[in-house]
Amino acid sequence: MRAIGWPRRAAIAAVLAMASGAGSLGHAAEPRAVHSELIANVTAVEAGKPFLLGARFVIDAGWHIYWRNPGGSGLATEVAWKLPEGFRAGPLQWPAPERYFVKELNETDYGYTREVLLFAEITPSPIVAENGAMTFGAELLWLACGAKGLCIPGVATLMLEFPKGTAALSANAKRFDDALRSVPRSRSSAKESMLVEVSAGEVRVKAVAPGMLVAFDDGAAAKFFPYEGPVWEVAPSSKDELSRRVVVQQGAVSYEKTAPNGVLSVRVRRSENAEPETMHIQVLASEAQ
Repeated sequence: MRAIGWPRRAAIAAVLAMASGAGSLGHAAEPRAVHSELIANVTAVEAGKPFLLGARFVIDAGWHIYWRNPGGSGLATEVAWKLPEGFRAGPLQWPAPERYFVKELNETDYGYTREVLLFAEITPSPIVAENGAMTFGAELLWLACGAKGLCIPGVATLMLEFPKGTAALSANAKRFDDALRSVPRSRSSAKESMLVEVSAGEVRVKAVAPGMLVAFDDGAAAKFFPYEGPVWEVAPSSKDELSRRVVVQQGAVSYEKTAPNGVLSVRVRRSENAEPETMHIQVLASEAQ
């Protein structure tokens, strides 16, 4: 379980202190652009039965926070769990981000507006005492940026306590269901709907399910969010109405053609007249052909 690095946390805490004149646990400097809370998809902890624990960020209008790769500027959001002894946390799950162009810096960033839930599967100890409550915690670090390049750093220490007993779905279970739909699927699990071909410097996508169409109507059929490195763009010549294929290529800022690691978001229709929806697929260099 990785804690937030002390040098980074100390630097952000110093900025917060200078900005507000006084610190309060779990809150960013005023104006408070981000509101955070710790939630779970169950009402109780049951021995050996995994559940989902998440840090929910509610973001004020006009602001955004950052994805695991913040892009050309910004700071990746961090979540460090504090769990009872014997409990294990799985990998942090990141819903697919949005893309922002920061005119003042001439940079492309990746992040979230409005609301995002970053979460992990928690596996309890196989033995949990019957009585009493259990306390879970998380240390959060984020950077909220808004209009004209104004940014506010934030840190929070959150706690959540709930009883031991039979695990039932909580009132927040739907929030996790919604977030899961935005978490990228593996390439293999998406193959029934989309054919994704990976090679150095290029990703090709084709709708393969009966009736499935790549939605080109707004000129943004696909976006690629790299885990690291330069921006990838949908090639201007990629639209092909006959094959319903889209091509995503590494940006010209890189002189080397490399296979990608990242998230591919493709707009599709289940039929010609259906409303478009977005599929999120994880693409890995190790899967290059």
